[in-house]
Amino acid sequence: MQNSRFRFSFWAIFLCVAMGSLWIYWTRTPLVMDKKIHISILQVIEHPALDRTRQGIVDGLKEAGLEEGRSMILSYESAQGNPSLSGQIATKFVGERPNILVGISTPSAQSLVAAARHTSYPLIFASVTDPLGSKLVTSLENPTEQVTGVSNFIDLKPQVELMKEIVPALKAVGIIYNPGEANSVTLVKALKEILPTYGLTLVEATASKTADVGDAARRLIGRVGAIFITNDSTALSAFKSIAHVADDAGCPLFSSDVDQVGEGALAAYGPNQYELGRQTARMILKRLHQSNAVIPVEFPKTLELHIDKDAAKRINLTLSPSVLKKAQKIYDHGVS
Repeated sequence: MQNSRFRFSFWAIFLCVAMGSLWIYWTRTPLVMDKKIHISILQVIEHPALDRTRQGIVDGLKEAGLEEGRSMILSYESAQGNPSLSGQIATKFVGERPNILVGISTPSAQSLVAAARHTSYPLIFASVTDPLGSKLVTSLENPTEQVTGVSNFIDLKPQVELMKEIVPALKAVGIIYNPGEANSVTLVKALKEILPTYGLTLVEATASKTADVGDAARRLIGRVGAIFITNDSTALSAFKSIAHVADDAGCPLFSSDVDQVGEGALAAYGPNQYELGRQTARMILKRLHQSNAVIPVEFPKTLELHIDKDAAKRINLTLSPSVLKKAQKIYDHGVS
């Protein structure tokens, strides 16, 4: 009789624990099939790099079973490079009560953080160069439960060394950037510290809007031996105008965005933006599954060197076999 009571008590306790565990799992796992996941993506402006990041996010989510219109509601808007519009879109997105907010680029992420500051909606950023300097997080290893993401920052030294290898006589490097973009200010400061160690000086040309980018490029001609465009959204969105000015002047044009090779850049060493988007998608999925987890900020896992032989020919520059051998992708006669 005592054994029967013991067995009954054991199984009663076991069933209670099991049912309790299942209840916790069901209530804490967002990916339920009877309710669509709502993800809102804000992008500062449309240009190839950020567009490929967004596509990588969408494809990565789709592979995990979150497909737009079926298991996922996807809201997307571009701020068209307008800070005021970015803030308005962010406020609207927060009002729609999404499961996840996604900010592609620093200005977009900052707008979403400001709009969601009195809420608990999780935010994942992508293609943010300096998450600390832009005050999105206070720690890369232990950010808050609300905000984390994937940075596009990579070491500047290999990029400087690439420029020196391709243009050995290089003495001055020009840069075009928007002083209103926190990530760009951070990169310019870093370049000012690094370039002198390579015997190089930095010449700055600022552009607060895309319409000013072409003039900024023209101000550099005759003063520099190469132009370098980093992760500045304003400059990247008007990249073709920079390429046109650089080609006319025979000035080598470098970028940290590999998607700009084939669009006028001579060479670029940097992250594969599509893969960075897929990396961001994995982080979004992790946040959906672990709503209270502290997820460290991540950095690009895939770096590539792209070179355009056509761009070299247009400015009568000879590329050494050693440089070409390092490239993961070479454009020749418009074909990679």
